[in-house]
Amino acid sequence: MTGAGYVVAAEIAACVVGVAAVAMQGNLPGNFGDDDLKIQQIAQGTLVVSDKAFEAVASVYSAVGLADHAFLAGLFSFGLFFLVQLAIIRPRELARAHGFVLALVVGSVVIGGVFLGQYTKEIVTLSVVLVIGLSRRRSINVEMAILAAMLTISIGVRRYWLLVLVVYLAFRYLHRRRVALRWHLVLPMAVWSVLAVVFLVRLGGPLDMYRARANSREHRLGTNTIIDPLFGGDGPFVGFLNTVGAAVELVLPWSLLTVGAVYAVVGALIALLWMQFFSCYRRFVRMGTPDVVQERIYSLVPALLTIQALFEPDYGSYVRHLTPLLPLMALAMLRVALIGEERDDR
Repeated sequence: MTGAGYVVAAEIAACVVGVAAVAMQGNLPGNFGDDDLKIQQIAQGTLVVSDKAFEAVASVYSAVGLADHAFLAGLFSFGLFFLVQLAIIRPRELARAHGFVLALVVGSVVIGGVFLGQYTKEIVTLSVVLVIGLSRRRSINVEMAILAAMLTISIGVRRYWLLVLVVYLAFRYLHRRRVALRWHLVLPMAVWSVLAVVFLVRLGGPLDMYRARANSREHRLGTNTIIDPLFGGDGPFVGFLNTVGAAVELVLPWSLLTVGAVYAVVGALIALLWMQFFSCYRRFVRMGTPDVVQERIYSLVPALLTIQALFEPDYGSYVRHLTPLLPLMALAMLRVALIGEERDDR
């Protein structure tokens, strides 16, 4: 069996485990499926809400006849995720999968079963993942399709994706200009600085005001994976520092080490994922080799991380929001290795 054959076999095994995870959704912690139940009830017509995001997602499940079939709805969501991963990672790239990247390619399938194997709003994010992963050429039509998908998410499901879109374009500009790596680190700080002023002037609160409100609600629900602020007090400067701290915690979730053994393992895996991703990011920027796929991925993922630092209240929702992007992160790592090998062979 070839290297790619082993990866395919591992993918199939992971898919089986993912399906098992879908079947075991009822055994997950009580508040794990809050959105799941809410979406199902809206799809069934037994719950009326004024939240257009939930209504939009519920209408999808209702349209495919899954309003009354929770397990099949979970398979539908997980199946979409799995098919997107199969579609965007090509055999030539898959053959390069080894070590941590192989674990990510295979492990993301299992994670998809756990976090997406239910009624979930994350299925809409897969549209952006699919367009970016499938399109390997520079084309204005592709760029417009990516922006249209992101704009659709911001209008119909998550309004903060409009901010993600703006930051995505800023990162794309940096990649196109082939600027030094330090400017990629400066960009999030600049975004937070501008937004801190906007929040203060237009909303009358600090930069972390939305996460603080969500944290208060999560504390009442007894969530034990809350991303607490690093600094106490009010004011725009404290809010800015807490946003920077939240971004660091999303990448290096040290607070999970104190919650329990399972959470400690999850925290370690998240840290390894980001360290590997940023290592490949750094290598790609320094190589300076034009690759539009990596430019798009290395713009979308850090853009989402930049904006998540403003709003993400706990690690459970964070991993759920991150899960649809795992195939793209794996693809970026595989393409960096592939381009590096091609350069070495010249």
